[in-house]
Amino acid sequence: MSFSELPLGSYSISVAVYDGEDLIATGSGSAQVTADSTTTVSLLLSPLTGGLDVAICLPDIATQYFNGSGSGELVHIENPALEPGDEQPAAQVYHSAMDAISQLTFDYRVGDGVIPIVGENELIPLHTDHGARLIISDGDDTLMELAGCNTQLLVSRNSGRINLWYVMPEAYHGEIDVQMQGMTLGSIISEHLAMVVTLTDSDGDAGISSAETLSDIDFARLEEQKLTLGVPLPSEFTGMTGLLLSEPDSMIEQALFYSHTQ
Repeated sequence: MSFSELPLGSYSISVAVYDGEDLIATGSGSAQVTADSTTTVSLLLSPLTGGLDVAICLPDIATQYFNGSGSGELVHIENPALEPGDEQPAAQVYHSAMDAISQLTFDYRVGDGVIPIVGENELIPLHTDHGARLIISDGDDTLMELAGCNTQLLVSRNSGRINLWYVMPEAYHGEIDVQMQGMTLGSIISEHLAMVVTLTDSDGDAGISSAETLSDIDFARLEEQKLTLGVPLPSEFTGMTGLLLSEPDSMIEQALFYSHTQ
């Protein structure tokens, strides 16, 4: 919008944007009109209305859900290999919530489903569980809640342990170089950061090793529930890393994470 033949001087400008009779945005600014020149002013409008999409979902009523809880001292791990991913949104959310925490509790819920069996060099696809949730707290303060209609998780099995990988919704892209005796063997590429609940059956009486679904496990006989925080979930192995670290659980075994409870 242009104006001509204006008297010289200072002008205050106010803008109102309407949709029919509804005011939807406003803005204001100022400009100085000088001789023999055209002054351009840019105004930033502030919307007064917005959109809201409401998604309502319910856990599958035909699905059996398992609930558990745990607590412990939080041990922070300094691992330079993870530093390239520290600027990613998911890592920043983790650091903001957890870096100053020393004790925490956690409550989890997961739906009964087929347990993926990890094969050599096999990366497991994520599952969407509308009823899954993980709440991490410091006393009465909730530090992080992973829950909602499209909660993504992965269930992996390793010997007498089941790992429930709760994926953070924030963006994350990390690449970890794997070295041995000073030689780079390849890298681990990750597109997700996860919180992992580990359920341990050390004497075998809970049935983890033979279970086909979570409902086959006797949760009352599990000896330990542990939480590992800020674990990159591998999406690709390059070079020779796939021969050494062939499954997601290898990330925990190699201490490639930010912290864990004990």
